[in-house]
Amino acid sequence: MDKSCSLLLILSFLMASCSEGVGMDYKERSGPAREVSFQLEQRADTLISFWGEKIYLHIDDITGGQTKLTVRRGKIDLISEAAFAGDEYEFSIRGKYYRLTCNKLENFLVGYDIGHFTLEIPEGGDEIRKERRRELARIGEMLELIKHAHIEFIRNGVSYTGEQAYTHLKGKWERAKNRIKTVDSFISEIASKSTFSGEYYLVRLEDGTTLKTRDWLIELKQQLD
Repeated sequence: MDKSCSLLLILSFLMASCSEGVGMDYKERSGPAREVSFQLEQRADTLISFWGEKIYLHIDDITGGQTKLTVRRGKIDLISEAAFAGDEYEFSIRGKYYRLTCNKLENFLVGYDIGHFTLEIPEGGDEIRKERRRELARIGEMLELIKHAHIEFIRNGVSYTGEQAYTHLKGKWERAKNRIKTVDSFISEIASKSTFSGEYYLVRLEDGTTLKTRDWLIELKQQLD
């Protein structure tokens, strides 16, 4: 084989590799495997062919432990929002349930930032969706109970009304709802203590009793069961 043919073969291989995306770590692109893990480079569109669907993914620069994640099929955006390590995203294509997990985000001073993701089609997708909806509804109900409770909500030494507690906790949860999807995780990771100071939230009841908000919400949860 002459040098020109060898060069053409190398160029063809490189072009094919680029068209599939850089840094991919496939377990399986399609077929029987229900899970694929891969890396995304910042500011580069990456195409994944998975279970017969072509899905495009893109991340922006990684700063402050987060990035902007876009997932698209054709011209339709399936996901377009901030992503943090540990976040999970759910979407459906042709009635099939998909779950995308952001495993790790790496920011480098030199070179490209890298995001590590897993895309899967979990077994029992319909049941998972139903359970997700039930848990989200229960979180909403718990927030409503907080809103209308006759309590003092004490955060970093300052007292607030139940309605103010509702506004604070709802906003905090909405910023983390791709990670916090159950009532138990809402109580432990959103409503237990201040992210800023690490101090536990407290509630003072009408009879003057003061409890950790976490313990009060665990009791309140029984009203949702």
